[in-house]
Amino acid sequence: METNTGDSPLDAQMRLRIALYLAQRGLGAMSMESLHESGRAAGMNGAEMTANRQGTSHDIKGTACLRFVQAMLDKPQREAPCTRDMRDAGFSQAGIGEVQLQVRAAIATPGETMNCGQTGSRPSPAD
Repeated sequence: METNTGDSPLDAQMRLRIALYLAQRGLGAMSMESLHESGRAAGMNGAEMTANRQGTSHDIKGTACLRFVQAMLDKPQREAPCTRDMRDAGFSQAGIGEVQLQVRAAIATPGETMNCGQTGSRPSPAD
C-alpha cells in the first residue's frame, strides 16, 4: 500500500472513506480492524467510519464521493451526474481522477487496497 500522500488531491480521511466502502464491498485486502485503526489515527470517529462502510458520510464532500464510488461500481450510467455532485461539493478534477483510480485499482486487483491513508507500519492483509 502506498503511504506517500504528499501530492494527493485527497486527504487521508477521504482515501480512508473510499477504502472502508470498498472493503465493505469485498474490494480490499485490508481488514476492517486495520482500516478503523488507520481512521482513528487520521482523526475519524467510529460513527463516521460506520457511515462510510454503508456508503455515506457525516461530511457533505464525503457523501458525494461515496455516491460516486457506488455509481462506478453499480450504476455506471449515474457516474456523470455524480461527477457533477462531486464538483459541486468542492472536488477538483484531479481529486475526481484520484477517486476513479482508487476504485479502478480495487476492481482490477481484488484483494489490494491502495493508498488509503495508512500512516506508520503496513497492516496485515485480511484473512
